[in-house]
Amino acid sequence: MEKVIGDWLLHKRASENRAVSTVDKYETYLKRLVEFLKGTPLLDATYGQLHEFTGLHLYQQKVQPSSRKVYVAVVKGFFSWCLEEKLIVSDPSVRLQYPKVARKIPKAMGLANAEKLLMQPDLSEFIGLRDAAMLAVLISSGLRASGLTSLNESSLVGFKNKGVDRMALRLIEKGENERVVPLSVEAMILLQAYLGHPELLDIDRLLDSGDRVLFVSTKNRTVPVWEYRGEHRRLSRVAVRTIV
Repeated sequence: MEKVIGDWLLHKRASENRAVSTVDKYETYLKRLVEFLKGTPLLDATYGQLHEFTGLHLYQQKVQPSSRKVYVAVVKGFFSWCLEEKLIVSDPSVRLQYPKVARKIPKAMGLANAEKLLMQPDLSEFIGLRDAAMLAVLISSGLRASGLTSLNESSLVGFKNKGVDRMALRLIEKGENERVVPLSVEAMILLQAYLGHPELLDIDRLLDSGDRVLFVSTKNRTVPVWEYRGEHRRLSRVAVRTIV
């Protein structure tokens, strides 16, 4: 049995490139299952035993649903592999259900922290102005990073509110649904300053559609210099997260 478990762990490490620490956790989970079975060979485990182990037993051990979910994944992964290797004739884990994990509602950033965040970039530099405009748009609209990086200049919509010039974003989100989101005055001012900056005017961000990328990158070592324009100038989600 130890050899079978060892072979599966080696498969996870070598074939699926799982981290050593992750594989060690898998081994611990399977050993706990072996202890729970109390002498029943692991490959002879029934659905009922696996159901009780991943459900009631772990619950009594005060294992949280998020962790029990990993236990279920390990058990299902192990027996699925055993079936592929013809070590068993049927998979007793196939009907195991993942526990429902409650999703915490994220807390909105308070005004004081939002203001502190907006004060971090250096507005005297082009990159700082770009970052401040991005942060202001994120705070004002609640966009995801992917939504932010997909914005083009045509996404900006001007309108008047009680005779005052304002700005909004026209967004195409999941399911191709369109919505228009008004921006804060701070976001509008920073965007106008960013769009009028001389360094941005010197960047070729023109797309084949005739539109222009809104938030541009200034470094991209994966693209040759002569191709660093248009779509290649678009800032990536990874870059946005790094900036934030």
